Amino acid sequence: MGRLFRGWEWAAWLAGSVLLTVGCAGPSARSGLSPAERPQPPRQAPARQPAADKRFIIAPELSKILHVVSVLLNNAPGAYLKIQVTLENMTEAPQTFRYRLEWFDQDGVRLPLAGQEFIPWMLLPHEVSSIAATAPSPAAADFGIAFVAEAR
Repeated sequence: MGRLFRGWEWAAWLAGSVLLTVGCAGPSARSGLSPAERPQPPRQAPARQPAADKRFIIAPELSKILHVVSVLLNNAPGAYLKIQVTLENMTEAPQTFRYRLEWFDQDGVRLPLAGQEFIPWMLLPHEVSSIAATAPSPAAADFGIAFVAEAR
């Protein structure tokens, strides 16, 4: 190989080494800032459910405490409707409440089913938890869920 190639080879290796070293250099451990003083990325608030979603009824006293994070529906043909509602406790304290599910047919008519009493539930501070249920009837095509404060 010629002298010119060796010169370029050395220059390319040197440039690559410098770029790799500079490009991978992170903040120095001796930056003088404690972990608490280092800039933190802004915490984004969880996305809120649209106000138009009438499937959720949250009592006014729980409106700033509970947040519906997500809803999953599994409505396979010929199978019972399955739902999963994920909630978050937005406070620094444990929260107890009750919820009740109601089931609706494909026309939006409430299905008169037995055993639709309120169920107690508790979330620890900032806990995210899911309520999962399977419709008790194959006629169920949608649901509604109501959250009320625990009676004291």
